[in-house]
Amino acid sequence: MCPVWLSELAGKDRFTIEQFCEGRKNKKAYNLFYTKFIPAVVGPELFRQRLKDATTVDLCTASDEAFTLLLLENSYARWVNIYELEGGIPSQRRGDTKRTFTSDIEAKYTRGGIKLSSDQVSQKQKGWTQDGIKRFNALFASVMKDRLRRPTFDAKFIKHVRERQTQPIQSKKRKYENVLAAHSLWDEDKPEEHASEHDDSDSNSSGGGTI
Repeated sequence: MCPVWLSELAGKDRFTIEQFCEGRKNKKAYNLFYTKFIPAVVGPELFRQRLKDATTVDLCTASDEAFTLLLLENSYARWVNIYELEGGIPSQRRGDTKRTFTSDIEAKYTRGGIKLSSDQVSQKQKGWTQDGIKRFNALFASVMKDRLRRPTFDAKFIKHVRERQTQPIQSKKRKYENVLAAHSLWDEDKPEEHASEHDDSDSNSSGGGTI
């Protein structure tokens, strides 16, 4: 299935599989890789827990990272092709039992025992091919070297994500003022006070006149 992230980037801004495989050397591509793809392998909830945990050093293992790269490399061309043919993320067809061939591009290292194109003979052997397993081993070795060369990537990524998560909360905080509702309750009493004062003054003045 096409990943949703394809709709977030225009064609010219979309990273190639080669850029993802450059690892931590390509910071922009790998930040996206860690944000969109690693959680799918590690597990979204566990990934969020690790981000919150102050003791977290690595968000995933080297095997997780290599396997995520392998999954991406395996289906990347097919995902992009489906996205472009459909003009966006394909909508789910509930209740539709007929399989449609939305792309003639096959997965690179896996065989599901089904036809991925209209002219392809069904595959008998399912799962990862030998080339896929060899590619995983190569990616694992590459990831291990990349981690040794750039050991601070995870720490910087975690710091960046935590800062982004706190910014919206801070920006939404409003300064509340103790605002009083307008009313005329006290004003209604004032004329009575003035009236009594006026009556007193009149009685005094009239009393003074009779003496």
